Amino acid sequence: MPTDEFGIGVSYTGTTYAAGVPFVDGTAEAVPRHPINVFYNVSTDAQELDEYNTLYDANAPGSQCVPSATTTCATTPFTFPQVISSVVSGMMTNVLSNNPEPTYVHQTNIMGTVPYDTSCATNGGMPPTSYTPPATADTTGDGTLYSVLDPLLCEYHTYFTADSPYQQLTLGAIGTTLAEQTAWSAAITANSVTASELNGVITVSNTGTAAVNVP
Repeated sequence: MPTDEFGIGVSYTGTTYAAGVPFVDGTAEAVPRHPINVFYNVSTDAQELDEYNTLYDANAPGSQCVPSATTTCATTPFTFPQVISSVVSGMMTNVLSNNPEPTYVHQTNIMGTVPYDTSCATNGGMPPTSYTPPATADTTGDGTLYSVLDPLLCEYHTYFTADSPYQQLTLGAIGTTLAEQTAWSAAITANSVTASELNGVITVSNTGTAAVNVP
């Protein structure tokens, strides 16, 4: 959150925070968000596939892929099902990691209707392996976000029954949960709280001088 003015020719010298780390701005808990590789300017599956290959396929026309310690550039084009599988995998990791931070998407991503069957009974909601994105007008859209959300929910329900629904917290509840997790982590680092499980019984001990909420 900027604390002083900056712009062209003026470097920012104010407070900074590590990416993905919650922080307090005044009395408000700032909530980080998860990006996904369904891009802000994508309304059709063809656009999604083109941009994904531009970013991650070294041989794509106009490729922007630069290998690094965290980035591996492909040497063959990705297919649309491969792209969706990658995005679903990343989102599922967030869902199952007890991380309350929201995933953010864009209005362009929800334009239109998915061109294939995304029911769980059909390929787990995933696009057919032979799927080729149609030449849909970008003003119509292919509902590309639903190509990710539908198989994500299908996969979730293969692991969990209705007794374990996923939680959709409000931003306020997310801020509260993040604050509790931050305080809990600090207490663990200070060795003032411990938690263990034996035969289905969870025991939490607090040897510190202050109360700590269990996230």
